[in-house]
Amino acid sequence: MTLLLKNFDQMVGAQQASLQVAQPLFTFDPGSDVQAFAEANAGVALLLQYLVWKTLQATRMATCFGADVDSFGADFLFARYPAFASTGQVLFTRFTSPNQLLIPVNSLVKTSDNSVTFSVIPDTNNSTYNDGLQAYVMNTGVLQASVLVRAIVPGSIGNVAAGTVTKVASSIPIGSITNLAPFVNGVDAESDAAYRNRFQLYINTRSASTRLAIENAIVNTQTGLSFTINENVDAEFNPLPGQVTIYVDDGTGFPPDILFAGTSLTPGLWQNIENVRPERWRSPSNPHTLCQ
Repeated sequence: MTLLLKNFDQMVGAQQASLQVAQPLFTFDPGSDVQAFAEANAGVALLLQYLVWKTLQATRMATCFGADVDSFGADFLFARYPAFASTGQVLFTRFTSPNQLLIPVNSLVKTSDNSVTFSVIPDTNNSTYNDGLQAYVMNTGVLQASVLVRAIVPGSIGNVAAGTVTKVASSIPIGSITNLAPFVNGVDAESDAAYRNRFQLYINTRSASTRLAIENAIVNTQTGLSFTINENVDAEFNPLPGQVTIYVDDGTGFPPDILFAGTSLTPGLWQNIENVRPERWRSPSNPHTLCQ
């Protein structure tokens, strides 16, 4: 439903036109009784129009936005995808190395224009990170160390080009810093439009064993997934009635195992598809041959 909204001048003008048709002798000079009457009516009409507009927004998911959209989904335990902060490696370089240097967790770095701030975070896979010290350690004789940072503000704002993270905002005696590669994994919170579309798919696929149900199971596993579903062919595209092969990618080309297996708190892709696929797909010997 779309409301045909009018502003104050349009409402006054509509009244003037109607009154002049009914009584051509009416005048609408500033300060006249008729003009004051029309303006008073327009003020009341604007208030009523606003109340109708707000009511329409709050009573229909298709017309509301923001927190009101979330409240509709919450009634069905259906949550909006949150924003994710971008992460990446920043190379710290010093010109001399007479002493050991620590780069503590929570140290701050910024882009050259000060528009985006990043915080140093732990990386247990980095040999220079010391969990006991909660810092990256540059030993004597070491001139460079790469550390993991995360954007303070979640979202695509943290996706910055290579060579743009060049300022240290904490007290670290370092020569220079830079990010050799761009940061690309920051994701904005799901938009109202995308959330509505996913909610409609969720409602329309409540019965299992349909292609839409499988698509819904995939997109509700994690944001940013792309996928292809091939039916009635094997992995080499040879005809094979009843076979369904699903290819899934998270944008990296090498999705992590946790995406498929899930965690103790969050079900993975296998379980989500398992919950909706028909019994005739199940293979006791290898129940996951249908997904790659």
